[in-house]
Amino acid sequence: APQAKGQTWEYDDGSKTVSWHIRKFVGGAMHAISCKFVLGMGCNARKEMGPISLNFEIPMYNVSQLQVQHLKIVERNKSYNPHRWVRCLTHADSYVCRLS
Repeated sequence: APQAKGQTWEYDDGSKTVSWHIRKFVGGAMHAISCKFVLGMGCNARKEMGPISLNFEIPMYNVSQLQVQHLKIVERNKSYNPHRWVRCLTHADSYVCRLS
């Protein structure tokens, strides 16, 4: 299938993982991936595939809408010069979909 602009994917047979990288999400956009895995005859899909786990990060997006208004750095090193911004990041590494 032709690759969508700004998206790449790869399958690693050794670890049996599909990695899907999306360079940029435009607000209000939806992205979907469809994967088809062919198993040999007599294979139990639940045993071979197991649950599907997802790991993802969405930089500059805050799902919880939590806001940091004041941040104080205590016991900082004299050579450390903090930046005047806080980076927002949505991160998940325990999202699991079970096969039915």
